[in-house]
Amino acid sequence: MNWSCLLGHQWSGCRCERCGQVRDQDHDWHLAQCRRSCRRCGLVKELSHDWEQCRCRQCGATRHTWSRGVCQRCAEHCPHPESAQAWRGESDATTAHAPLAKVCQRCGQELA
Repeated sequence: MNWSCLLGHQWSGCRCERCGQVRDQDHDWHLAQCRRSCRRCGLVKELSHDWEQCRCRQCGATRHTWSRGVCQRCAEHCPHPESAQAWRGESDATTAHAPLAKVCQRCGQELA
């Protein structure tokens, strides 16, 4: 604490303008992605998602339960972006004649 604050802080919301001390009140909250963050001190508080099937109503986050390329909760089909693809069989070469299959890592569906 700064000597100038011995008789009292000069609060600007949650932060003292003189010494920089922070208190847990009067934050300047910014809401993004189901979390609040204070613009003055940087404090972050997580909020709970409001799920409707697989999408959060507040922030749009998703949580799918994939089975053969289809979500079991909302019936959405996996779009198979290139970044989610891998080759099945590269690490376990149990049979020398079995062809490698391209598989989506996100939903597990075998791709042609």
